[in-house]
Amino acid sequence: MRWLIQQLEKSSNGAFRFSPGFKYVYLGRPEFDANVLMTDAADQLITLRSDRGVVTLVFHVHAWSGSIFLTVNGDTRTIDLYAATHGYRSIEIETNGQTDIEIRTGAQRHEDSQGNEVWLAAVEFSVPQQWRAQSMPVSPWCTLTHGQNGTFLTLTNDTVIGSSIVNTGVWASKDVELFDSIIEPGMTVIDIGANIGHHTVVYSQLVGPRGRVISIEPQTIIFRMLAANAVINGCGNVELVNCCVGESSGYVNLFPIDYSSRTNFGALGVAPESDEGAAGRGEKVRIDTLDTLLSELIHPLAACDFIKIDVQTFELFVLRGALQTLNAFRPTLFLEISPFWMRKYYDYKEIYKLLFSIDYEIIHISDPSIRPGAIKGWSGQDNEEWDILARPKERSA
Repeated sequence: MRWLIQQLEKSSNGAFRFSPGFKYVYLGRPEFDANVLMTDAADQLITLRSDRGVVTLVFHVHAWSGSIFLTVNGDTRTIDLYAATHGYRSIEIETNGQTDIEIRTGAQRHEDSQGNEVWLAAVEFSVPQQWRAQSMPVSPWCTLTHGQNGTFLTLTNDTVIGSSIVNTGVWASKDVELFDSIIEPGMTVIDIGANIGHHTVVYSQLVGPRGRVISIEPQTIIFRMLAANAVINGCGNVELVNCCVGESSGYVNLFPIDYSSRTNFGALGVAPESDEGAAGRGEKVRIDTLDTLLSELIHPLAACDFIKIDVQTFELFVLRGALQTLNAFRPTLFLEISPFWMRKYYDYKEIYKLLFSIDYEIIHISDPSIRPGAIKGWSGQDNEEWDILARPKERSA
């Protein structure tokens, strides 16, 4: 991973230091549109501690570059940084266990050099260092976190999913444990309401290169984060769809949201047409049935083993528009029941009735005492929610 110097200084917990003779200078050249460390004085020092892997020092070099003494665990050599034209010089250092690296300016410069300048632009590590912070701000809007199941870009103002990943390294750890017990290599998984893709990355890892993940998310900003996280984690088996899923085709408006304010970006739902104020101000997105979306895939669906549905009360509508898929492939389903919020559109028991009608049994993950054929009662509390796992009865026989 490449670290710009200011990022490294803030995140290394003292493993990276430099003497006052170095200063930050804006480079503004290809590859490094950023502040880097520079000095033209002798006997200035940079120290770096590495605990494993290959460390690569990246210098900006030119006709005014001088030379340095590079010391690695007490062994010193002189390195000439002169270059006739502007460019970059990378110096790789193999480390075995804790390694102390020292860069000192003032070595005898090249005969053609016009100065003694030393510009350190970045440091790259082949593997994460033990000192590195779990999370690193990459802009006022985003944070990059090395999490439990991958590396994730999150929105700084997201108070739930993003915050959980930044603070704990994982989102919904109990769900991840459940997925790990159900999903096997080679399976096909559909992630409906994928958000920024934490679970998509988990699914991608679980199904492996022979498997397939189809990940669906309607919010444009969140979808872009989903795409970024799929790329960051090398999810070549993931296909992304930017769409809302329901029981009909057309367009709907999401509730309005301000991504510059701190809130739960994952709680955004479809604004009902009766709420003209919200519907008129929210993002307009395509909506289609799952059956239709899957029929439009470039590579036809040959299997479907597991579907996660997290769509902010739209669960019943998703199921109604997925009956062909459910009957053809008989996947296991994982979805959330939110009676208070669902009652604005339907009685949550309708979900149970639909699943029972197509010969699915329902398992209450948090309360296994409820028999598979029963409907869990709601206490009437606003915040009461629970997850269910639904699977074809023929699989449980």
